[in-house]
Amino acid sequence: MDKVKISIVIPTRSRAAYLKGCLQSVLIAAEGAECPVEIIVADNASSDETQSVIAGFNSPIITSFRQLERVSMRQNFEDGLTHSTGSHVMFIGDDDGILPNGLRLLHALIAIHDPDVVKWRKLNFKWPNDAEQIPGHLVIRYMKLSGRISQINHKALLEKFFQGTHRDYSDGAGIYHGCISRRLIDKVKAASQGTYFWCSMPDVYTSVANLLATDRDILKIDRPISIPGASPRSTGDSAVRMATKGDAGKDSDMNKYIREAKNDPYRSHVPDECMSIQLHLLAALELACKMQNVPFAINRENWEKVVIRELSGFAPEMVTPCMEGAKKLLGNLKLTAAAPESQINTPTNPAPQAQSDMAKAPQALNHRMSKTTISGGEYMTDIVRAAQFLDDLVGNDDLKQALHPPAAIPSILRLRRKLRQLG
Repeated sequence: MDKVKISIVIPTRSRAAYLKGCLQSVLIAAEGAECPVEIIVADNASSDETQSVIAGFNSPIITSFRQLERVSMRQNFEDGLTHSTGSHVMFIGDDDGILPNGLRLLHALIAIHDPDVVKWRKLNFKWPNDAEQIPGHLVIRYMKLSGRISQINHKALLEKFFQGTHRDYSDGAGIYHGCISRRLIDKVKAASQGTYFWCSMPDVYTSVANLLATDRDILKIDRPISIPGASPRSTGDSAVRMATKGDAGKDSDMNKYIREAKNDPYRSHVPDECMSIQLHLLAALELACKMQNVPFAINRENWEKVVIRELSGFAPEMVTPCMEGAKKLLGNLKLTAAAPESQINTPTNPAPQAQSDMAKAPQALNHRMSKTTISGGEYMTDIVRAAQFLDDLVGNDDLKQALHPPAAIPSILRLRRKLRQLG
């Protein structure tokens, strides 16, 4: 195959404190990648010191551009992709990171298997949050970190989405915390009017658009390459607040996201006020099928159950915006009464700073049969330290073992012992 070059695209907007850690982690990973790496920062008209943070790294592999005015998330993703030149592309968020040996491992997997799609296990790092008095923490689920490398049949995986037997959109072939070949990106664009990202949730759309377009199986490794971060400013957390708390959970960041999405013509049937990820996924599947001339042959009964189950946890006033899209996609749904308002104690205006008093919290380990939660301590202060900790834990530095892992059970037991030795 042609020489591998990995592009890391980081869309960002006014979260400079988190972006600094994200870029630091990617630069560390790029040093050991054993292939060319480029970092593209897609700045969506940030009003803070984002440009100063980028300039402070003074790195030749970082390219950045700044939108003159705020655009939709989808448009910023598309523009970020346009600036990339790599043979393989990965998107991550500005509060996310990459493990120190993550790109080295990713390059080796690409060089050996030549896949269109690479997936890996993702463990979410929760940044310290002063407003909720929660220190940074990470949950390690042993059974999902066997190190096993597998090929997932792309047709069988696609059928899960048609049948409504999927778990969520991350089961697909997304470019967000996934790696997609340029040949597949170009194939999707050619079938989609020259535009790769569609719908107000671009990562949701690509999870099914890539799956429809590929003719190769999906390569998956049960060890982490990148690490998603959930900061007090995360868009995903903001959406959850709005869905479960209704008007009480609305905040300026999510309202701006909705307002900007309305002005974007590359959309689906689902209103932007709808917080149902499953409905956005179904609408994305419908649109991608139309683009690629594939029958939209879904199991409506299963999909109704999937959507109803999700909406049952929404605040009553947040169900209504979802019904318009649901009616176009599934007809009239018979909903049971919405579940009581979420008991999650989530602030309306979370603290914006990345470094907080909670970063100084002492380390605590909570061991369970199937998982260990690491909370506080030096490893959980920011994304760079969390990425290093996770890289050391799973042994990504041992490339030979990572590419030829031992049996699953011994690997899992060894991981569990290492965690229990921490304290």
